[in-house]
Amino acid sequence: MIRQTYSHAILEISPEAFQEIKSELEKANYTWCFRDNNDIGIIIDMGGLALAEKKINQEEKRNN
Repeated sequence: MIRQTYSHAILEISPEAFQEIKSELEKANYTWCFRDNNDIGIIIDMGGLALAEKKINQEEKRNN
């Protein structure tokens, strides 16, 4: 579901995906991108950020 606010188009994703993205951004000190939206809670403002598929090496493939 996509919601339009005055400054964000909000795309809802799975809790697991949200936590994975949030964790990676926190590790990189990108805490400026977290916003408290009163209607739905914490959102991640991804202006200027892009997503890329993580490359999994052979050992990670064996462990999954």
